[in-house]
Amino acid sequence: MARIIPFKLNRNNKNKPIEVSKEHVPTVAERVAQLRAELETVETLAEQQTNVEQLPAFMDFENTLKEKLDAVGRAASELFLACAEERVATAAKDGVPVGDRV
Repeated sequence: MARIIPFKLNRNNKNKPIEVSKEHVPTVAERVAQLRAELETVETLAEQQTNVEQLPAFMDFENTLKEKLDAVGRAASELFLACAEERVATAAKDGVPVGDRV
């Protein structure tokens, strides 16, 4: 049976997102652009890895890919939350009941 090593469970320690000041919160459009940029890095990585003369080991490629996909997941989660926040804020301005809130 495989052993779980607690220190290996923390996979987000390498590429932590840039801290955003409370003065400037990215808009939904900026978050969409960020998500597209992260997806383009995944595409670029795959193209670069296949174009090199000596192909890297698949495990090395997987590790690099995992880091890039973590960033894509973070960007997608931030976009989802920004859209949800915008929707709730719009509903609150209109006086439309949202859940138990009015």
